[in-house]
Amino acid sequence: MITLKNYISLFVISSLTVLVACSGEQDEVMLPKADVVIAEVNGESISLYEVNEVLANVVGQKNPRHVDVEAKKKIAETLVLSKLIVQEAKKTLPPEVLAQIDFKADYFREQQIIKTYLNKHAKPKLVSNEAVVKYYQENPGKFGAKTIKEYELLTTGEVNEQTRENTLKQLNTAANEKDWAKLATHIKKAGIEINYSKGKSDSQILTKNIQTVINSTAVGKNSRPILLDNKFYLARVTSENKIPPKPFKDVSLKIQKMLQPKELKKSIDVVREGLKKDADISYHYQNLSE
Repeated sequence: MITLKNYISLFVISSLTVLVACSGEQDEVMLPKADVVIAEVNGESISLYEVNEVLANVVGQKNPRHVDVEAKKKIAETLVLSKLIVQEAKKTLPPEVLAQIDFKADYFREQQIIKTYLNKHAKPKLVSNEAVVKYYQENPGKFGAKTIKEYELLTTGEVNEQTRENTLKQLNTAANEKDWAKLATHIKKAGIEINYSKGKSDSQILTKNIQTVINSTAVGKNSRPILLDNKFYLARVTSENKIPPKPFKDVSLKIQKMLQPKELKKSIDVVREGLKKDADISYHYQNLSE
C-alpha cells in the first residue's frame, strides 16, 4: 500500500529521474531501459528506467528485475499520477514559482554531480595509526581520563563591610590547623557563621567556580580564600585519584572516524586548488547589496 508520505517520495524521485533522463538525452547518453516505454500520459512517456529508479531509491530494491510485475505496475501508476500533476501544475502555477522549482532541481542535480565527482577524484587517505595514537595521547580527557580530588571546604555565611575583615582573619587561621571540623566549631563560637564539608571534586553539588579552585589546588595544600556571592570559601585538597583513559583498543576506531573528515577535507582542498589553478574566475561583490 502506498501511503501519502511514500507517494510524495515517489513523486520527488520520479521528477528527478525525468530530469536525469532529459540531461542524458541532451548528452546523447542512453540510460538503461530509458527507451522501454511503460506508459504514456498526454504524449509524454514514462520509461522502465524511471520505474526501476523509483524502486531502487524509494523502495530500496537493488535488483528491480526480480521485483514482482504487479509491484512495478503500482509504481508505474504512481508515476502516471505524478506526470498528470506535473502537467497540470505547469499550466496553473505562476511562472516565478516554476522558475524557483527549476532552480532547486538544477541545484540538486549539481550537488549530485559534485558528490559523484568527489567520490571519484577526492578519495581521502585512511587516517594513519600514528595520527590515531597521537590524538589519543594528546586528548586523554576525551576518553575518560580525569583526576578526582578529595577535599575539605570551609564556607562562611554572607559577609558585609563590617564583618568581612574579621571573617577573613578567622578563616586564615585554617592554614596551620589540621582538623578543620574542630576549627569550624571554634570559629562558630566566635560568632561567625561557617560550615565545614568534605567530598570529591567531581561532585555535582559544587559550582564550577569552586570546582576550578579545588582542581587547581595541589594535594596537601590550601587554596586562597575566595569570595563568591558575599561568602568566603577555603578549600584543602587531601588526596587525588588519577583515572586513566579507556584502553586504546576500545577507542581507536572511534578516533579514526573522528579524524577521517579532516582527511576528506584535505583531499577536497587538493581538487579545489587544482581546478582553480587554470580556471577563469571573477567576483562581482558590489552586486551583493542589490
